[in-house]
Amino acid sequence: MRGVLWMFDPYEGERVIRWIETFCRHRKGEWAGKPVRLAPWQKRLIRQVFGWFGLDGFRKHREVWWEIPRKNGKSTLAACIAAYLTVGDREPAAEVYIIATSQKQAIDLVYNDTKAMIDGSPALSAQIETAKKGAYHAASDSRLQTLGKGSQHGYNPHGVIGDEVHEWKNRDQYEAMTTAQGTRRQPLKLFITTAGHDRASLCGELHDIALQVQQGLIYRPDLHVRIFAAGANDDWKSEVTWHKANPGLRYGAPKISALREAFNKAEQSKADENSFKRLHLNLWTDSQTAWIRRTDWDACAKPIDWSKLAGARCLAGLDLAKVHDLSALALLFTPDNPLFPGKWILGLKFWCPEENIRERARTVGVNYEAWRDMGLLTATPGNATDFDCIERDILALSKVFKIEGLGFDPWLAQQLIQHLIDAGIPCHEVRQGFITLGPPTAAFERMVIAGEIVHGGHAIMNWNVANVQVDTDAAGNIKPNKAKSKRKIDGVTAAVNATALGLTVKIAPDISGFLSAPVMSAG
Repeated sequence: MRGVLWMFDPYEGERVIRWIETFCRHRKGEWAGKPVRLAPWQKRLIRQVFGWFGLDGFRKHREVWWEIPRKNGKSTLAACIAAYLTVGDREPAAEVYIIATSQKQAIDLVYNDTKAMIDGSPALSAQIETAKKGAYHAASDSRLQTLGKGSQHGYNPHGVIGDEVHEWKNRDQYEAMTTAQGTRRQPLKLFITTAGHDRASLCGELHDIALQVQQGLIYRPDLHVRIFAAGANDDWKSEVTWHKANPGLRYGAPKISALREAFNKAEQSKADENSFKRLHLNLWTDSQTAWIRRTDWDACAKPIDWSKLAGARCLAGLDLAKVHDLSALALLFTPDNPLFPGKWILGLKFWCPEENIRERARTVGVNYEAWRDMGLLTATPGNATDFDCIERDILALSKVFKIEGLGFDPWLAQQLIQHLIDAGIPCHEVRQGFITLGPPTAAFERMVIAGEIVHGGHAIMNWNVANVQVDTDAAGNIKPNKAKSKRKIDGVTAAVNATALGLTVKIAPDISGFLSAPVMSAG
């Protein structure tokens, strides 16, 4: 409720700071064994999280989202807070959980630091028993545990620490801990991470929510957000930008010499440049060998009134799932269309077996269910690719739009293709080697870079484009590599198959002009 009043109690924030600096010690590096001395920026975060209260006397913030670049001491800060929530927060029988993609990672990222802090403090070690995977405080019956993937339901957490969320492969641990119906008075769930490169992942989803809260677009008084990052228009090569993104830089963590060394490598390699931007400037990037820049792709996004394209000519490209994942159809409307004359228009349709949508959301870490509910993904019956459903949908679209040809990978669905041919849709094999895919891949890339294509900003296609990694042969031809691309690229494959028809089959305006100059890199 927006009418709720919040009060700031400076004592409570200072109490947490004093507790950490009294009992916590550094585990490694040049400060190993020395008491933790929080930097001013860290103290500000703690005061904000622990200092605000509602009229009921309990903390305002129940969930925390911090994005902090590498080597700014975020894991040490998380370890300090984990120790405090376990024994310093005056919560009887507190349960505090450190979660990550695996229990080993939870131990390595945060717990080992927390354990060292406890073992290195005479006052804490006298009261807390530590083990390899957790700790126990007998006087308050409180415990600190590490958890990895798998079932994490049935807990009653007072505190949750989730580190490096961008590495999480599924959403199990997050959903289990954030939906736990416990009886805690003022639980706190802290999620802390460096920027990622997959905006459709759980981390990307939470990042977008955090941005909306930060911009005042979403009212979430329970969520505290702080994102330390360079701005989209900042000069990534400037040390002024480095200081802006790294709050600990002026205090020696990270060291400026280490950033300069990483920057020198970044100037020599696109992959190292992306890594530098993501890890040290906290900028979200696409795949490490990004094929198409996100800015170039987004610049082609415009609202599309598909009803105004009824009867318009288009080329189709189909990419079918072998068994149980995404299938995609791309419709590439020719430049003589009535909506954006002179430009190609790209439309997409995706299918996935209904019984696998939840499983794919869990294992891939992408919210297929939300896409289905938004109408972006068609759920087909069963747990395997339903070729009959896909065929019906394509035939229905062919009655609305004039499909002049469909490009397909001859490896799959010969019966579906034969049915489409029988229905009057010309179908053409698009083999998946360099000779066949090289020219249309290059042409599609140049169409995007030149702004000669319009797409509707389809969320699944945005994800696919960001996922693409390409192979290059000795002649410089490129093609999308499904095996190398760690996440799905089906929409891109379908779009390239459609583009191939404009080059190899004379059924549409020739698009070979887009090959007149060398293919631009994503740099």
